[in-house]
Amino acid sequence: MPNKQLDIFAITNEIQAYSVRGNSIYSGNVINYGTDNLYPNKVFDIVQDSPTAGGCVKRKSEFVFGKGIESDVIVNRHNKTINDIVNVTCQEYSKYNGFALHFNYNLLGQIVEIQNVDIRYVRKLKDMLSVVVGKIRRDSKVINLSSANKVEIPLYQSNGIKKYIKKAGGFKKFNGAIFYFNNNTGIYPVATYDSALTSAQFEQEAQVFSYMNVKNGFSSSGVLKVPNIPDDNKARKEMEEKISKVVGSQNAGSMLVIEAPLDLEGGLQAGKIFEPFQTQDVDKVHDIQSSRAKDYLLRSFNMPEILLGVSNDGMFNQESFQDAFNYYNNDTERDRIKIEKSFNQFWSETTFSSELSEIEIIPLDEMTKNGEDNGSNSVE
Repeated sequence: MPNKQLDIFAITNEIQAYSVRGNSIYSGNVINYGTDNLYPNKVFDIVQDSPTAGGCVKRKSEFVFGKGIESDVIVNRHNKTINDIVNVTCQEYSKYNGFALHFNYNLLGQIVEIQNVDIRYVRKLKDMLSVVVGKIRRDSKVINLSSANKVEIPLYQSNGIKKYIKKAGGFKKFNGAIFYFNNNTGIYPVATYDSALTSAQFEQEAQVFSYMNVKNGFSSSGVLKVPNIPDDNKARKEMEEKISKVVGSQNAGSMLVIEAPLDLEGGLQAGKIFEPFQTQDVDKVHDIQSSRAKDYLLRSFNMPEILLGVSNDGMFNQESFQDAFNYYNNDTERDRIKIEKSFNQFWSETTFSSELSEIEIIPLDEMTKNGEDNGSNSVE
């Protein structure tokens, strides 16, 4: 039985942003994901640059995925197993509170291939029955659906093969379907830690600030005053070179030499020959703000800090870790159930269901009081 197989990885994943006036939620036929249509892309960048947000997303996805699926059935041409697909799905879900999958079908209406689709490059169309995948611009005229780099694909409907083929104008023009899971009630998913995104951005800015302060900060220990410097271009050029060398970590503790004014008798005016620099101390304020940002993020994830390898009291004791591990393992149970239910919506329509009757994610074993877990846990 012939299959119509679109390789979703061949679609160019690129989004180009244009400035927007007003708060319209549409860009041509596309429903914007955020006011500027770049919400998931911004979330991705923010998480990448935030140690706490990135750590929380990683740890949450590990708990949600648990031990994975008790099957290694291959589900696409790239030799990805169902575990590979569910693992990436858990990562996307933990980051965006949603995920997308692409299905290819045969003429019997069976799903013969499943691929993960990066949710950053998927936008719903006005009819709410289709999406566009690939290069997206705010100017709807740029979305040329006949281009190989971007394609319109119907949203998954249970046993919807006839509708798909009819709308596409035949099986040869049919590009499969997109399963789009949104854990919110709106059109697009919103990150569970959306209220703490500013804190995640602060962490990134704080790192840049610290780095640039070290790299470009005035690091000389003080100024040494000398009676006179020859008044010629060569000498002044040498002075300028010296001044340019008193910034950055490599020049910490260096000394700046400047010409001091002389009195009427040709001596130094009253004052110290050497004066140390007093630099502004922002570390204390910085530490308070960074601690507050981290706290906001941990709260938004319900994440015990010790699971990120850090303990509030500076001690990493096994009993505290066990309690946190078991708490978070139970807390993410609802997330595992949601992903299981979403996969089981379509699983019976796949050709893989003969090898695996349903999708069930095996959770991590709870840790026992003696510090050992009941099985093979992957989270350390």
